[in-house]
Amino acid sequence: MLINIPRATDDTYHVKGTWQRVLFHTAEPEYRPFYSAMICCPECGEYLNLVNHTIASDGQVSPSVGHPKNTGCPWHTNPRLIGWEQWPLPEIPPIFTCERCGTTAHGLGGWGTWNGGNGDICNKCVKEVRGS
Repeated sequence: MLINIPRATDDTYHVKGTWQRVLFHTAEPEYRPFYSAMICCPECGEYLNLVNHTIASDGQVSPSVGHPKNTGCPWHTNPRLIGWEQWPLPEIPPIFTCERCGTTAHGLGGWGTWNGGNGDICNKCVKEVRGS
């Protein structure tokens, strides 16, 4: 069954039967950003991630979308995301290097500082320095 899904707005952010754009990225070290979407199921309200689907320039999603787990919800369809447009991808963030071990990453989540706050260290080194 083909169905049109409208884009969520600030007022309809958690409304059944709407979709939202989400920015994802592949794992380190490749770190390739890409846009996908999440649909709020029109039947049960559970969010369905479209990260492993293809979204065409007109918003048509393939393959079909359904619940990955047996939730009891029968909703399964070939949706088209109304208002989907191809956005330019964001710039890839800079690569940070751990001052202690040389590990690199595109983000500083879980990182800390050392040497009087003058150097960034990865989360593994943070644990080693703290002795935990």
